[in-house]
Amino acid sequence: MGSLKLCLAILLLSIAIPAPSRGQSNCSAIAAVETKTYGFRPAKLSDRERKENAAAMDSFWSLVKRSGPEGVACLRSLLEKQQDGFAVFDEASLLYSLDHSAESTGVVARAVAKTNLADVQAANYVGMALRLAQEGADIEPIANNYLNAKNDVTTYLARHGGYKLDRTAGAILLYGIMPTDKIDEAMSRAANSDVAEVRNAAVVVWSLNMTERSFQGLTALGKLEGFSDEAKHQVRFVMTPFEVRVTAPKYTREQMLAKISKFPEMDRSEDPAREDRALDNSVYATFTNADVETLRESRRKLITGVSNESVEGYVEMSRVLIHLINKLHMYSEYRTFGQ
Repeated sequence: MGSLKLCLAILLLSIAIPAPSRGQSNCSAIAAVETKTYGFRPAKLSDRERKENAAAMDSFWSLVKRSGPEGVACLRSLLEKQQDGFAVFDEASLLYSLDHSAESTGVVARAVAKTNLADVQAANYVGMALRLAQEGADIEPIANNYLNAKNDVTTYLARHGGYKLDRTAGAILLYGIMPTDKIDEAMSRAANSDVAEVRNAAVVVWSLNMTERSFQGLTALGKLEGFSDEAKHQVRFVMTPFEVRVTAPKYTREQMLAKISKFPEMDRSEDPAREDRALDNSVYATFTNADVETLRESRRKLITGVSNESVEGYVEMSRVLIHLINKLHMYSEYRTFGQ
């Protein structure tokens, strides 16, 4: 009887405490490798150390990929807890490469916002943010992290003729792709930063937003003391009313709205400069106050990636927008420079 009771006790114990599942075992192995792989500062490594750490990261990536859906689920849970300023970006990049589900996209966005910009390439960081925004993620924390980074975030885009992507240009991309109300809220805070570079970038981005709140907020900054000449020039340009003359339009309002709805696709002709003038004039001649918001929001589609084309496209459409605002005499109660 004693041996029977012992057997029953062992049987009940085995039922009450199940053995770890295969998924749990895989995740433990992935977590162990993660711990061994990260915890270094890329900028402080020698060439030999960089190669060694790159090989270790490749092995970690391979392990997660081989683990399939279990690896993805495990990586999500690990990434939510990761605090290392470099590891969060590298692991987020891995997760995003494997899964674009809403759950994973949310985890990636939260992780990227914790990145130490001193440890990653700024262009890669901005590029990841733009892809997440196109997936519908809220990238405001990511943008704020970039704008307020303590290190120099300037980088040069080799694939775009060495284009200089400085803090202002990067901020135009990050905030420009966001809804305009979010821009106003973020810039109203950043324009009062104790850091001059942050303040200057913020007022440039804010001046491009061209909403009633942005004009009101820029007015409250007064004489712009403590801002750079570049920032002052940009703010004064949008805040100073000017006359816009129009001629008979080539296109109707409906035709122009149809063209704008197709952004980022742009019309091309044998004489681009002449066509651009015709398009601009048609906007000024036919659009009403009700179309300003449509034009303002449509600019967001022109930001398609980290490039000078995206920055310049957004800025160019902002030029069209301020001309339309002047043609319609909008926000005149706030725009008093030069009067």
